[in-house]
Amino acid sequence: MTPDQWGYRVWGHPEFGTEFHHVGTILETLAAIDQHELRRKDDHTLGPATMVHEDEFL
Repeated sequence: MTPDQWGYRVWGHPEFGTEFHHVGTILETLAAIDQHELRRKDDHTLGPATMVHEDEFL
């Protein structure tokens, strides 16, 4: 049995749509979201990120 895979979704403006980023483990995804939020402080065009399970990518 393979471990669950995780990623994050970046919510954007309607004209840009939603971006999905596949990462891997839940801990790697949490670290990636932290990095995204740090970039977001400087770049106000980035939307918030939420964690998603691999099933939501399908």
